[in-house]
Amino acid sequence: MPTISAGALKRMLNLPANVVIGKPRIERDRGGADVAVVPVRPYARDLNRCAECGGHGRPYDRLPARRWRHLDVGCAKLLLEYAPPRVDCAEHGVTVAMVPWARRKSAYTRDFERQVAWLSVHAPRSAVSALMRIDWKSVGPVCRRVADELRARQGAGLFDRLRSIGVDETSYKRGHKYMTVVVDHDRGRVIWMHQGHGERVFDLFFRELTPEQRASIRVATGDGARWIDECAFRWCPTAERILDGFRIVSWATDALDKVRTAAWREARRKGVAGKGAKDPIKGARWALLKNESDLTAGQKAQLECVANTNETLWEAYKLKERLRMILTNRRRRMPRPCCADGPRTRSSQASRDSSRSARRSPDATSTSSGPSTADYPTPDSRPSTTRSRPPSRSATDTANSTTSSASSCPNAEDSTSNSPDAITSKPDR
Repeated sequence: MPTISAGALKRMLNLPANVVIGKPRIERDRGGADVAVVPVRPYARDLNRCAECGGHGRPYDRLPARRWRHLDVGCAKLLLEYAPPRVDCAEHGVTVAMVPWARRKSAYTRDFERQVAWLSVHAPRSAVSALMRIDWKSVGPVCRRVADELRARQGAGLFDRLRSIGVDETSYKRGHKYMTVVVDHDRGRVIWMHQGHGERVFDLFFRELTPEQRASIRVATGDGARWIDECAFRWCPTAERILDGFRIVSWATDALDKVRTAAWREARRKGVAGKGAKDPIKGARWALLKNESDLTAGQKAQLECVANTNETLWEAYKLKERLRMILTNRRRRMPRPCCADGPRTRSSQASRDSSRSARRSPDATSTSSGPSTADYPTPDSRPSTTRSRPPSRSATDTANSTTSSASSCPNAEDSTSNSPDAITSKPDR
């Protein structure tokens, strides 16, 4: 029966080159499951090295055999076994000798800890502990050791060549517990985190930077918080303060929803919708706030109903879509100014509310690139449920579908002809 050589087994287990392996054996754990045990030891030249500094020390004594958890072999756990000596280091005193396959004060190998750390980024801790078959409390220390090693390997270069940074706070656990996070937009990675939020916490980040590193920052993105502006201006006076496009769109949608609420209250006060009829404005909230590419057939019909029944709300919707188009499609040719077409109605309330929110930051016109979205309708276009119909349909089918689309808004025609005051408001004076 063919057997696997020691060299091939070492390559399969991805052990360091300066490790000698012995004959593996199979044992039973307390639960009766099979466990593979592989004896290992470092090369002679790497024995008696201090785990703190890596320098050679005098042999002090030898500890009993220890085991380190390695990556599983199939469904069986794999353990590396070795009796490490203790050495007397001239700088750090008596300490356990360094082993090349594991970090200091760890019961897991480097490969095992790297896999646990990677899984912790993409899955909750409970799922990681169940998959890797380790204690739930062991996941945090493993991630901390891996992060410390990566941080020590990168050194001060983590803050070098910073040009555009982003800052925001995020909540964790329950209650009002926040953490400030700073990212590097150029490299797309988190470079600094600290518990708490506000000007005092953000100051700690800039204090860790050298004057040259602070001078290299050209752009600082974030929401409209005043403490971000004050810290960025104090530590990086030449940096450009840019608002996050997500925040600007959020302010615009909030202003649009205020216009919708006011239009619905006005229509209800004037009795536009008949008794027992469904108000198209009241049920069109998500149709107005969602992207056009994400609208369902029913929401497209609601949006068409709004365009036919309430000019004020439709103008506010076009303002919101234009703003989204400017933020997400900057390379395209921009439409004419927002208020160039159509009468000045109460939709200017949406622009005033959005401008009031944007004035929280001094550079409200600058935005960071937001998520990519589909093409938006032109400002003068109106949604139509017939836009997605294939050209092969007959005229009879088109007429029937048009009739059904009109029936989805039963009070649109009546409200347009009988109550014009509820549709078009007076222009601003």
